[in-house]
Amino acid sequence: MKRIFAMLVLLYVSAVGTQRLEAQACQVSLGTFASSASIRAIAVEGSVGAVFDIRNTEVQILDTTNPGRPVSRSKIPFGALDLAIDRQVLYAVDGGGTLWLYNVADPFNPAFIASVPGFEALDRVDVSGGIAIVRDSGAESLISLDVSNPAAIRQLAKLRYVGNAVDFALLGSTMYLTSDTDEIRTYSLAQLDRILLVGSVRFPGSTFTRIDGDGQQLLVLDSTKRLATIFDTTGVLSPVATNPYTLPFLVALSGCTQYLSSSTMTAYDIGACANGLCSVADRGLSLFNGRFSVRADWVDSSGGKGIAHAVRLTDKSGYFWFFDRTNAEVQVKLLDACTDPFNRFWFFGAGLTNIEVNLQVSDLKTGRVFRYTNPQGKPFAPIQDTSGIDVCP
Repeated sequence: MKRIFAMLVLLYVSAVGTQRLEAQACQVSLGTFASSASIRAIAVEGSVGAVFDIRNTEVQILDTTNPGRPVSRSKIPFGALDLAIDRQVLYAVDGGGTLWLYNVADPFNPAFIASVPGFEALDRVDVSGGIAIVRDSGAESLISLDVSNPAAIRQLAKLRYVGNAVDFALLGSTMYLTSDTDEIRTYSLAQLDRILLVGSVRFPGSTFTRIDGDGQQLLVLDSTKRLATIFDTTGVLSPVATNPYTLPFLVALSGCTQYLSSSTMTAYDIGACANGLCSVADRGLSLFNGRFSVRADWVDSSGGKGIAHAVRLTDKSGYFWFFDRTNAEVQVKLLDACTDPFNRFWFFGAGLTNIEVNLQVSDLKTGRVFRYTNPQGKPFAPIQDTSGIDVCP
């Protein structure tokens, strides 16, 4: 069986594809993160982001509920070379032999979780679905880690690389690697004890440097053509949108928002040209003509975590699913009661679950955030908040 599998992999790898980098240009600037920071690392997941400010040697934790106007909520004194956020945990490397983890579920109060020593010189990290990849340039290796339990991280596999492994992005059990050439390589981590090359696509005339991914899409910088390109990963790797850039050397991708950074960070909406690969609604409900954003995350009884998928029903209501898109877990609605004697927005929620659920209602007009929690192991108690959301009109 192993021999048959190896032959199939060899046949796939031998059929290295060559494509032309042609796709429509389409992006809408949402705004720039303006601060005194000189940014050298960025990471964004939904409504939480992080940037490393090299000038002040600190990592700023951002509220990215409004991607065009991120707000710095807290700071961690740390000199990061790379950052990643997955399931509201921040992973940071600083060129030393240690991987650092922080809980950033509350951007105002990031909490140290653990440090993982034992490496030589970590300078890249990415995380997806409980699996992390780090680049140890001291050992010239890419190393996969099981981070499903942040308190007990264990090494899974190691891949020695030859040449310049510039950057990589992890989508589920698939890693995409750039190496300062015209090639993007694809590796499988499905077998936890190995990192296996399964494909490669070349785009003559391009030089791919930084890369990030989310959902079914990749964002890759081409330093020769000065293009930031969105790739579709659902089949043969292919470009669906290319947008020119001037100077940035850092990228981050979250839903339908791409972030490009040099010393500052600018957000762009790419939803109109990403071939349906991303969905703003999947990360949160946009209600009342975009004024309110409702998001949810969950924690199961074994400690597994995730960001809930949102489905919008009307401009005032929607529901979230966790594990199966056909299985609704939590339904919510928001009503305008901004008249005497109430002068409030009313928020209602109902759940069909007994795991921990954290709901966040953000008013993008005032910047205020309202949070609701269902405790682990308790049947979801109905939410009937007719007094707390005091942001009228």
